[in-house]
Amino acid sequence: MPATADRRFSVPLVVLTAAMLVAGLALGLLVATPGAPLTTEHRPEQSAVVPHLAVTAVVLAAAAALTLGTRSLRWAWSPLSARAGRRIAAAFRHARGSFTGALRCAAFLPLAGLMLYLVLRMGMQVTAGLDPNFTADAWGGPTALGAFAAHGVDALLGIGVCGALAHLVLPDPEDAGAAPPPR
Repeated sequence: MPATADRRFSVPLVVLTAAMLVAGLALGLLVATPGAPLTTEHRPEQSAVVPHLAVTAVVLAAAAALTLGTRSLRWAWSPLSARAGRRIAAAFRHARGSFTGALRCAAFLPLAGLMLYLVLRMGMQVTAGLDPNFTADAWGGPTALGAFAAHGVDALLGIGVCGALAHLVLPDPEDAGAAPPPR
């Protein structure tokens, strides 16, 4: 398959992700009470910004080392790509007739669930962050922008790790050396 085909998006995956984002935005509106008096006082000693930045640096360094050192991970699996959609479909097709395929799906489903939850959570963070009580002791708080940035880094890192693990778990039907699934 040409490299340009790997750069297309999977419409079903994009629609599912957009639906989770919209659901998160709606949940955030339900939780937020903009204009409410501040009932939670920000306590700087509870801020986790410095440890959060340290963990982020370690994870980014590990991710960079993995992607630069392993050709198969280098931009090979974007969670919303058409290739990812084909790999997910192939995993579920193989799961019907293969124990290994069923195990792959069982390993993939929690990863997919976590990725979708992180998208939902970020949608919620956008609208609920309008409530100062929601962000008072959030990582990066007390401002909505700081909390959103900290949680956004978390979400992107989480989605990246889940995507890399999914790349390892899901079969690649386009791999020339891949054996066909047993019947």
